Amino acid sequence: MNKKIMALKVKRLKAVCWMKRRFPTVKYYQEEYAAGMSKGWKIWSKDILFLINEAMNLFEGKTVLDIGCGNGEAMEILKERFEVKGYEVSESCVETCKKKGLDVLLQSSDNKIIKGKYDTIYSNHVVEHLYKDRESIEKMLDAANHCVIFITPFCSYVPAHVQYYEAKDIAKMCEKICRERNDIKGYSIAFHYNLHLPSFLVKISKVKEAKKKKVSE
Repeated sequence: MNKKIMALKVKRLKAVCWMKRRFPTVKYYQEEYAAGMSKGWKIWSKDILFLINEAMNLFEGKTVLDIGCGNGEAMEILKERFEVKGYEVSESCVETCKKKGLDVLLQSSDNKIIKGKYDTIYSNHVVEHLYKDRESIEKMLDAANHCVIFITPFCSYVPAHVQYYEAKDIAKMCEKICRERNDIKGYSIAFHYNLHLPSFLVKISKVKEAKKKKVSE
């Protein structure tokens, strides 16, 4: 496939994602989880474990908030090393997590409210479902003491995705966040291609003290 055809294909997929901004994401996941969607994750279990372990190497501090924790698979691993709490939009998932003894709260989509502060905020395959992805990441940063780490698929298109990311899209978003905020130290992007679902692993780090903006005389 030549570059021109590929560019047109990407443009079309991005347009489809944009048109789906009214997609009922919460309703979709309520129905899919209730129907046993997470059982299909067993196919990706090795990939999920690999990505979680990769992400954990980047975690800082003791407290972790897992946004979009699903049935709590990641939390069960994270709690062995951290004090972990979860947010989830699906009522059935929250119930499942509580049965496992996990500390999970029902949360609205797009992370409108994050209560409290956490050393690391972690989110696995969530931002591609959010209408205001950058705004949501900034809210995570506001609630993070050290860093925000998120995983999102590379050029992946499924019914519930409202964002479609290429490497340049992720880099552009991170650069804009770094440029517009005075509390960001920097960011890193790792690309994992040899997985069931090729993914970006992104870390945005905060400085210990926000830089004071210069006041023009």
